[in-house]
Amino acid sequence: MVLVLVVLIFFLVSSALRFIVALTIPLSLLFAFIVLHAHDVAANLLSIGAIDFGIVIDGTVVMI
Repeated sequence: MVLVLVVLIFFLVSSALRFIVALTIPLSLLFAFIVLHAHDVAANLLSIGAIDFGIVIDGTVVMI
């Protein structure tokens, strides 16, 4: 998560955009844990990575 934030700081120009994307990462991770727990799915790295970074973060970066 820290590595992604460091890369975003270098590639995003505006401070407001950096803040929005940086805020999305922990919130999407929390949402992924909640959904996986609600559906009784084990929270392994593959499911967290697919839900958190694969869907939510990429969508946020593309929209910005």
